[in-house]
Amino acid sequence: MGWKRSLLTAALKIPSIREGTARELAASLRVIADVGQPLHQDPSGNELIRRNPLLRKPLEKIGNDLVQETLAEIKSGFRLLRPQAATGTKKIRLGSANDGGYVMLDDFLGVDSALSLGIDKDVSWDVDMAKRGIVVYQFDHTVDSPPVTDNPRLVFAKKRISTETGPSTETLPSLLKRYDKGTKPNILLKIDIECDEWAIFDELCPELISRFAQIVGEFHFFEGFSADPRCRRLITRVLEKLTYSYAVVHIHANSHGDFHTFNNMAFPNVLELTFANRRLYSFSETDEKFPGILDAPNDPRRPDVDLNTLWS
Repeated sequence: MGWKRSLLTAALKIPSIREGTARELAASLRVIADVGQPLHQDPSGNELIRRNPLLRKPLEKIGNDLVQETLAEIKSGFRLLRPQAATGTKKIRLGSANDGGYVMLDDFLGVDSALSLGIDKDVSWDVDMAKRGIVVYQFDHTVDSPPVTDNPRLVFAKKRISTETGPSTETLPSLLKRYDKGTKPNILLKIDIECDEWAIFDELCPELISRFAQIVGEFHFFEGFSADPRCRRLITRVLEKLTYSYAVVHIHANSHGDFHTFNNMAFPNVLELTFANRRLYSFSETDEKFPGILDAPNDPRRPDVDLNTLWS
């Protein structure tokens, strides 16, 4: 109230303001104050129930329905990640024994290039690819140089992967235009870009997203799957796009990431996923358990967790 009194007092001291104008100003200030004052200090449903107990039952019923709808959407999204087996093709672990290592299909015939998006201080996967004669193009804007600089098959650029090309950025369309031979998919994609993967894949058209032999990487922020319907819609949309052209062949929870709970169910925040191109392989259902014999905790101090209930 002090600011109203001060403004009105100042106005009355100005000779050019008539008494009637001052009264109008005072009335306007009362209107402003009335509009700015909330009708109830707590406009939440809980306050509404406190004041109107008859609303408790219908609002709680609607709340329970919303929880069940959200849980059904979460489970539907995770069912997209149910792994399948690639007929006649075994799997192999490449890279570090812990964080930085990935399980993939042991088939690199026709692959001559790999994109490693986000390397930080670990290029163990990149080195294993180079040993197989594959040239690895590395991109990371957070480091000035890669930890391995004496391997001619490792080509580093200090650039961020984005949805727009610029002096300090690259896009997947621009990289595919440069390295895709346009026939049988000849490129591997490894991606670990701290949540930006959802925007990158969301922007990529289906024709381009299908141009990799395999995609492997870390997929972050699954806590948003339950916490934010916008994130849930984005993540589901990207997973639907990916699984149209690829089958998930491996899944592993990153033990460096935490877990979140929804309706007494636990979900990992970060998943390591491996996708294999449907044009290159035939797939069937599998009874393989995850984690499997090729898996190891990203953080050796924290054990791996069972993921086999995610898609049930």
